[in-house]
Amino acid sequence: MPALDLSKLFKPKSVAIIGASTRDTAAGWRVTRNLKVGGFKGGIYPINPRYEEVLGLRCYPNLTALPEKPEAVFIGIPAEQVAGVLEEVAQAGIKAVVVNASGFADGGPEGIARQRVIEKIAADHGIAICGPNNTGFVNLVDETLIATWPKLPNLKRGSVAAVTQSGSVAIALAQEEFDLGLAYVITAGNEAVCGVAEYLDYLVRDPRVKVVALYVETIRNPVLFAKAALEAARRGVRIVALKVGATEQGMAAVSAHTGALAGDDKVYDAYFRRLGVVRVNGLDELAEAARLFSFYPDPPRTPHVVPLTFSGGQAGVIADIGSQIGLSMPQYAPETLAKIKPAFPVFATPRNPLDAWGLGWDAQRFTDMVQALADDASIGTVAFAVDMPHLGGADTFIVEDMLPVAKTVAPKTGAKIVWINNMTGGGYYKTMLDQIKEAGFPYLRGMSAALSVLQKWTNYEAPGARPAVPPLPASVAKAGALSEPERFKLMRDAGVPMCACTSVATRVEAIDAAKRAGFPVVLKATAPNLPHKTELDLIRLNLKDADAVGAAFDDLSKTFKAVPNVGQAAAIVVQPMAGPGVELIVGVRNDPRFGSAIAVGLGGTFVEILREARVEIGPVTAAEARKMLEATRAGTILKGVRGKGPYDIDAAAEAIAALSRFGASATGTLSAVEINPLIVLEKGKGAVGVDVLLEPVKPA
Repeated sequence: MPALDLSKLFKPKSVAIIGASTRDTAAGWRVTRNLKVGGFKGGIYPINPRYEEVLGLRCYPNLTALPEKPEAVFIGIPAEQVAGVLEEVAQAGIKAVVVNASGFADGGPEGIARQRVIEKIAADHGIAICGPNNTGFVNLVDETLIATWPKLPNLKRGSVAAVTQSGSVAIALAQEEFDLGLAYVITAGNEAVCGVAEYLDYLVRDPRVKVVALYVETIRNPVLFAKAALEAARRGVRIVALKVGATEQGMAAVSAHTGALAGDDKVYDAYFRRLGVVRVNGLDELAEAARLFSFYPDPPRTPHVVPLTFSGGQAGVIADIGSQIGLSMPQYAPETLAKIKPAFPVFATPRNPLDAWGLGWDAQRFTDMVQALADDASIGTVAFAVDMPHLGGADTFIVEDMLPVAKTVAPKTGAKIVWINNMTGGGYYKTMLDQIKEAGFPYLRGMSAALSVLQKWTNYEAPGARPAVPPLPASVAKAGALSEPERFKLMRDAGVPMCACTSVATRVEAIDAAKRAGFPVVLKATAPNLPHKTELDLIRLNLKDADAVGAAFDDLSKTFKAVPNVGQAAAIVVQPMAGPGVELIVGVRNDPRFGSAIAVGLGGTFVEILREARVEIGPVTAAEARKMLEATRAGTILKGVRGKGPYDIDAAAEAIAALSRFGASATGTLSAVEINPLIVLEKGKGAVGVDVLLEPVKPA
């Protein structure tokens, strides 16, 4: 289907409402009302042969009776009737439709078939469909509200666009209490035609949008989503996303909701990181991240934060939460400490987070304290954590003095100032909140959510240039038939260090090969279709002399004969025994939609026990590969523990980067490449792979 022009959907000059009604519970009545109340400037045409008038507007019997061809149509009728009406819309040459009924892909086999029908009509006629199974959309910047919301909140126009696969989440985010400043709120529903990727691609090109907040159950078009996300980064538009379906229960709920598949959560994590999409946890974080990035699109000068509060107890809570989520809160430089210490009793040592009560509230002491923190170039953010409930009280009287200080200090420093309301249950004192916002400062709600989004914001990285992908060796086309030595050579040619590997056909050849390799050695019975040699008892380790090699060859030969369907490339190979080290698993999984994912974690016997790996979308640089290792238990072990190590983490990172480049070049040819284990030797001695699996893409 060619690219669709969504401007007819979101900025139509006229709208027809098929299924308009005089009942205020009907979707058609609500859409008509919302268009009128929302200030839509174009023609609004209710359609229903049963009525002559709806909400003071003339009601027409059908499309052909309208005085003009509408640019967009809302279809508010039961699912089983939609296809017939959509065909009429298509014949009229209308290219933008909203379908809100459920009972399509969310409604079992019959609903899935029903959705396929409308998808085909749309594809045949180039129609952009929003929905089905959704509540439409709100475009505040163009005053177009084709939404079935029963009650319109007091929507405030701003620069945040929300796209959600849940209608309820959309309505929640639009409430006055969140005060996000919205440009668009779009509910995607089942995404029969247009989905999150298409909406994102449209929104990031609207200069009035600065932040896009996503509630995502699945991404049906990852290629377009990636293109749109990179365009967003180029334009300085930030994307924050709540992706659900991380657990089996969550995946089941996603499937039941919109008929979507949630997918591998670690791949989504990696995919978002690669694209500069900030992933959040929970609806509160989604709202607060959107708020923070709308005020400060770029991260602060450093990731170091000083949360400043007026309670030792709250400082302790902040310290615990911040430490758990990785918020950088270092202690002060000596010169900074010297500047702030006069505001505290002589027996007190100010720490980070800072209980700023000190010698008691005093506006001048507070000014000196904040100025000292902001003047420290190592501090990127000063966060004022206060309690300002909606009726006033608590810290409100202090906040009235704090705001002029913030307004005075902020222009003179590179540090960012952020406000946090510690608790959410008491609401917010609106008068001061509005003043803080007008002064250009974000006011975040709830300590946990606020600190979490601070951590993500302070560590934000826009997507960077990717390493070049090398040409794919011709031999990869025959990966399913390559012998073990040929597979090892393929990896070495790609820059991945592998141990020597020699095929042997007789007992004598095995002993000769072992002597050349140097004892001790390993004998393995291999075949391209045998990924799990250990389970089949096809490996003999630590063979220290010729007699042991000969006996092992005889034993393996007998065992090998009992394995069915080993294929023509079956052989017994001799490898030198790798030295002691840390065993890693390094694997590539190629997905034609999401790209080439590289996974790293502890390998060998730890794989099934820990099930821990760091996943990124490749190819990665050696520096990125090192960060991957440091994000797992492997990184801790490689640095050295209990008298063992340190190990050659630099060599491991280079090997991982090389495999990621090879894997990315093999997208479309290989579905998987896995080295398990990659043995990382002591520092300075390198790393070596001792087993490799190549899995060709299966024919469609």
